[in-house]
Amino acid sequence: MKITCLFSRTRPIGAGTWSLLAISAVFLITTIWAMPAAQAGQQGTGPNAPEFLPGRVIVKLKQSPAGPYKMQQVQSLGLSAKLQAVLQSANVQQVQRIFPEAVAGDALEANLARLFELRFDENANLANLIALLQSDAAVEYAEPVYIRHLSYTPNDPGIPSQYYLDTVKAKDAWNIGRGDPGVLIAVVDTGVDWQHPDLAAHIWRNPGEIPNNGIDDDRNGFVDDIRGWDFGNDDNNPKNDTDNGLSSHGTFVAGLVSAVTDNGIGIAGLGFNCTILPIKASFDGSEDPGQGIIFGFRGVKYAADNSADIINLSWGSGSASQAEQEVINYATAKGALVVAAAGNENSDAMLFPAGYPHVLSVAATQANDQRANFSNYGFWVDIAAPGVSIYSTVPDSGYQYSSGTSFSSPITAGIAGLVKAQHPDWLPDAIGEQLRSTADNINDANPGYANKLGKGRVNAFRALSETKSGMRIISHRFSDVEGGDGDGILEPGEIITVYWTLVNYLEPVSGLQVQLTSNDLFMQIQNGSVFPRSLSRNDTLAGEPFTFKISDNTSRGHLAEFMFMFNTGAFSDYQPTAIVVQPLYADFVTQKLATTISAFGAVGFLDYAKTEALVGLGFQFPRGNASALFHGSFMVATAADAVSDVAYGNQAHTLYDFEVTEDGDIVFNQDGLAPLQAEMKFTDAPAENP
Repeated sequence: MKITCLFSRTRPIGAGTWSLLAISAVFLITTIWAMPAAQAGQQGTGPNAPEFLPGRVIVKLKQSPAGPYKMQQVQSLGLSAKLQAVLQSANVQQVQRIFPEAVAGDALEANLARLFELRFDENANLANLIALLQSDAAVEYAEPVYIRHLSYTPNDPGIPSQYYLDTVKAKDAWNIGRGDPGVLIAVVDTGVDWQHPDLAAHIWRNPGEIPNNGIDDDRNGFVDDIRGWDFGNDDNNPKNDTDNGLSSHGTFVAGLVSAVTDNGIGIAGLGFNCTILPIKASFDGSEDPGQGIIFGFRGVKYAADNSADIINLSWGSGSASQAEQEVINYATAKGALVVAAAGNENSDAMLFPAGYPHVLSVAATQANDQRANFSNYGFWVDIAAPGVSIYSTVPDSGYQYSSGTSFSSPITAGIAGLVKAQHPDWLPDAIGEQLRSTADNINDANPGYANKLGKGRVNAFRALSETKSGMRIISHRFSDVEGGDGDGILEPGEIITVYWTLVNYLEPVSGLQVQLTSNDLFMQIQNGSVFPRSLSRNDTLAGEPFTFKISDNTSRGHLAEFMFMFNTGAFSDYQPTAIVVQPLYADFVTQKLATTISAFGAVGFLDYAKTEALVGLGFQFPRGNASALFHGSFMVATAADAVSDVAYGNQAHTLYDFEVTEDGDIVFNQDGLAPLQAEMKFTDAPAENP
């Protein structure tokens, strides 16, 4: 600190100052020798701390000195006499022009001709010497000679077929961390060929079970579950069924998650050293012609109960379930990050489980970072990963190519395993936020899908090497109590209050500004900013409510999108949300049945109700199955020539008689005969004979 003061540029130089400077220079010369050689090769701490060669410094001079191009004497560099004395005391042995072939007369090469490398005693204090060099008037800058490592490339022969490893910077990431066998990644799927030579060494072995003794030794409710569980057959063999047309799916996913890497065979798995927990959540082929995931959420709970750190779900459908969200919440609370595929329908319709809170949803990209033409998209997607022409393991020791968000998800899950190994104390949502916050922005490659492929394409190297802030709105609600009629239905003319709670999962932030924004012309933000705030890691902020007004002329059923924006100057992020003004429909979901009722009398879907996309749950019985009808409709008749209906009446599917009355909004009523019922009011005024 004393040295810094003596060399302060703001201190006037007066009588006696030069003697103090001379004393301090002598002190600096002695401290140059204070750093042992063992410390000279690395600066800072952590796996990504910069490494450099001891005893070497690169110097760029402001002017090129005269003399031979290759070798130079310290005296001829134009440095101050004081600094020359310092360099000589550090036993500078050589001054070499880095690019001796550079021609000083050429404008481009003249810039490089001013670069020199100084070589000196390896025990010298490199940081002090660089500081002295940079303080000299003749020096433009000085820096260490950094060591650059080759990206770690395992010896698996299939790596040339795995372009996606380079896309997500996996090889660079493996220079920093290669996962850990203690990190458990569950594959809840169609079963895993746990005997595959490229998977066998990474398959979980239940430490609490004694094999084949017929006893539930660890008392987890499953007898002899040595390698996981098959919920389709209710036994302890989670291997894929060869009769099922999608039998290879789970094995393919497992290879991406954590195939045995650097074993001289097959492929490299993203998780490198992480362990795979196989869970079969489907029936065998003979019993399941639909090849569906029937027991997925039983598998999620099993994974969480057996200490899975990451749970991959490469499946989904368009129906949301409160019970499934409960299981996701359970797994998150138990310490597991759930990663799920966004789906392959080329749609912005939300897929589940990917769309649930506490799930990291993954879209698919091509090798050039453009959206895969099959991938779902939307503001509900969290991140993207390669999903086209992916090479991985299949049953019976095989390998093949395939495409789908089903494979973008395990690529991301494997990288999440690397992050978990590096930060074993991090909460699940923190791992997800680290992946999001360090993703590469790919909006330029996807101009029609800006921010609809998540925060960007996952980058394993950045996820392991960068420290970022990461926050999420964990709960929010829209209320019409203060500025409306308080009936819970958001209607034109009402002022809506938005209550919200935010958590900062990663690095501390200061000067945080939170905003509510919308590009919707019918939504008028009145109070949309909260700032500035400071938050530590894992801090929760229950912010001041936002308010906005719904324009008086907003149409019924209008979908309005909003963004929560987070900004500190150095950090920015967003989180989408939406409302429906006076909804045209309501979803009815019970334990065994799910359907949609519209505000104009249709049952199942709204596709014939002047909508552009298929909206609604159909009529699912049992719940979760395909729709049992194309559509249902109301019909009322008072005479043969006085019939009102909402059935198809013309080829354009636009002729229907019922419409909701002004006060006919769908209102759920708990006081009726059924456990779940709703009321609405219609008029048949559009009919020819009302």
